[in-house]
Amino acid sequence: MAEGISLDVVRKEPAFHSALFFPSEKLSHSAILPDTYSWDFPEIPFVTLKPGEHFEEHFLLEDAFSFEQAGDYQVTFATVFSVLVGEKDGPFADVCPIRIPANGGANFVVT
Repeated sequence: MAEGISLDVVRKEPAFHSALFFPSEKLSHSAILPDTYSWDFPEIPFVTLKPGEHFEEHFLLEDAFSFEQAGDYQVTFATVFSVLVGEKDGPFADVCPIRIPANGGANFVVT
């Protein structure tokens, strides 16, 4: 459950690579989480979404990484969402949590 958000920063020339975690204290839903996620942990912070709704978490790259050299960069954020589907005693209770990997990235030039 405590996957966090990983950050991967790659520069082509001169070659550079950094893999780290985004600071959890910079996230709006930050909390100390148990290693597992189930219906029996009601104290875990959560977001409930109804059909058609969405949730966005905005964070600044500069909160996790400082670009000290110019170059062509590729930055990737990745995490895993653990999702409880349906009801505690419903038909999907035995397969929860469902883990959904997600990532996004961008290429840009620092001058």
